Amino acid sequence: MDEKRKPYATIMIRKPQISLLLSAILVAAIAAVAAGGILHERDQRAAEIQALQESLDASERLLMQAETESGAISDKLKAAESQLADYQKRFAEPAGYYDYSGGRGKWLRLYSCSRIVLESLEVGDGATLVSHYVVDRKATADLTSRDNYSEVGQISWTPEGAKPRTIFFYVRQDVLADGDYAWPDSDDWTTTHRTWEDYLDDYCGQL
Repeated sequence: MDEKRKPYATIMIRKPQISLLLSAILVAAIAAVAAGGILHERDQRAAEIQALQESLDASERLLMQAETESGAISDKLKAAESQLADYQKRFAEPAGYYDYSGGRGKWLRLYSCSRIVLESLEVGDGATLVSHYVVDRKATADLTSRDNYSEVGQISWTPEGAKPRTIFFYVRQDVLADGDYAWPDSDDWTTTHRTWEDYLDDYCGQL
């Protein structure tokens, strides 16, 4: 008699439903973390871009301010240079001089306008006429060779016990342009010299 086959036992293992739910929760959590990180980084980058833009705007404002100030300084510098050129024109060179070495230019007496600060000179009185002798050959040669001086007159003079000599008087041309000068019709040294000196003194008083 044949033996009956015993049936094999079948074991079925089912994954609990909770595992699927947990996986879904984990995936969702990971996605949320990832999304949060992306959003945080986006916000951080946006904040950095905003900070850079504000820094750029501030730099542009500073640059515009610096350009404005530089323009103002440049204008002041040009005005100062113009004032210096005018000062040099009026004060650097003698307003006039005379050559009492017979026109040889060995000895000159220069008359210049100068700002002298003294208690007796109030502000607004203008410059003062000062004079001094120059015997330096190079300096006198340089001055007598310039073409911006005009001879305005001459007078003969005879030193005691010496030969007669002629004194030549000169005035700077821009000084003459400010006011006409007429050489006096006189051979008297005091008259001619004083008239010429007063003319230069009046010019200095206007500066």
